[in-house]
Amino acid sequence: MKEGWEVDVLDTLLFGASGILDNPHYRLQRTDVRSTLVLESDVVVHLAALVGEPLCSKFPDAARDINIEGTKAVIEAAERGGVSLFVFPSTCSLYGWRAEEVDETTDLEPTNLYAETKMLGEDWVQRSSIESKVILRLATLFGASPRMRLDLILNQFVASKVKGETVKLFEPKAWRPILHVRDAAKAIIQASALSGQNYIVNVGYGNYRKETVAQMVPDLKIQIEESIKDRRSYRVSFRKMLYLLGPRTTAPESSIGEIEGAIRTEPMWTDNSQPKVKPT
Repeated sequence: MKEGWEVDVLDTLLFGASGILDNPHYRLQRTDVRSTLVLESDVVVHLAALVGEPLCSKFPDAARDINIEGTKAVIEAAERGGVSLFVFPSTCSLYGWRAEEVDETTDLEPTNLYAETKMLGEDWVQRSSIESKVILRLATLFGASPRMRLDLILNQFVASKVKGETVKLFEPKAWRPILHVRDAAKAIIQASALSGQNYIVNVGYGNYRKETVAQMVPDLKIQIEESIKDRRSYRVSFRKMLYLLGPRTTAPESSIGEIEGAIRTEPMWTDNSQPKVKPT
């Protein structure tokens, strides 16, 4: 954020407090975004969501309520408070299965509930009366963090290597854009300084076939699974990102040791993508 900015974080702590509490850089309010709020701020970054296809499929009603109705509630709160800039992290998985490279003008073809909720969330953002809106379509994340998810492709492969498991790799030639979590955070900060227009921006480091990501992890045991099909494969253009935000700088190959070290130092055998309590 800009130097001198004051930051308030609204969170239900549905996923626990790791990385959130005891941070001197912001004030924390334990609040559900679906409650009646007035957000009086220059910028709102709306991160609250159930994220990922597996989690949304497990809790479909909560996913719809939080990701769609929650987004609507936050937008209305921002409108009431006179917010001038709204930043909405979305997902590149909106593009579905595409043989050609896609960009921000490509028609959306979500293939799962999570992507559908994000598409509808984007629609609410676009229809709002807020002066400036920035939608960031993020690539699949990787990298160590206080609540590191092990259901994301590179993190999952490294965790499987550490645990001595064999990865069942289906549709090995399917494409994925990927992005380090630090680069995602930087993109959100940079987007918070944009104003005067409405933007949709794909954000990622690069595009990789799934088999290429697997080959990055030394000594990973791989079993090609022919019977399972992947409904997503997309190569994403980041030209607009380069113009507006600049390049992302953290390569996946350089992050293998970081991810493995985090797992070995503080074993994370539980799935950190799962909430601590059942979402409603």
